[in-house]
Amino acid sequence: MKKIYSFFIAMAMIATCASAAKAGITTTYAGTIDITMMDQPLAEDSPANVQITATDEGTCTFMLPDFEVALTPGAQPMPLGDIVVENVSMTTENGTTSYEGAVEDLVLSMAGMMDIHASVEISGTTTDAGAANMTINVIWNADYPENTKQIPIGVTFTAPEGSATVGVESIAADGTAAVYGTRGAISVNGYEGRVDIYSIAGQLVNSQVIGSGSLISMPQGVYIVKLAGKAVKVIVK
Repeated sequence: MKKIYSFFIAMAMIATCASAAKAGITTTYAGTIDITMMDQPLAEDSPANVQITATDEGTCTFMLPDFEVALTPGAQPMPLGDIVVENVSMTTENGTTSYEGAVEDLVLSMAGMMDIHASVEISGTTTDAGAANMTINVIWNADYPENTKQIPIGVTFTAPEGSATVGVESIAADGTAAVYGTRGAISVNGYEGRVDIYSIAGQLVNSQVIGSGSLISMPQGVYIVKLAGKAVKVIVK
């Protein structure tokens, strides 16, 4: 009977997480980017993060935050802002998720001095093991809105296995908490109170009262974290 009860707890938790994914669960991949402009290399192996936020069944929002590019090799990079592509399609098969998406007019700001209008296409894959390989093709329309002078900027993003952290914003009743897995721990920020942690099979494996900004040490694995009447699935590396 206890096994059956645990099974139904697990199913309820997973269903809650699936619902939460539609509300905005974000997976962040920590890796590096290579950048070319007009086929000339501008940056290699520069640290960067990519964020993928589930928005609905089979779609997500892709973001490369704080994108910057040097106009010539070796020059000081200029901040352009966040590359955001919404309504990206995603399909999963055998532990690999594929992505395809585009935006026709993304407005970036070159060091706050001038707006840049660009079209962006993204494609790539992520794996259940936490690896990512993404291609971001940016076409800078230098004479917007005529768009007769186009400058291609190619970006490739690579993240190794184990690079992903999974979190969710606004999990708490007051809309302030974030929960995500890190190396050897589960991080909970913006929430004070009891946290229950379940195995993926529905067994309660940890329960404690925490303060805001807590790290809960846990072995490597996949867990369901329940707090404030809500639940989220996290991966501890």
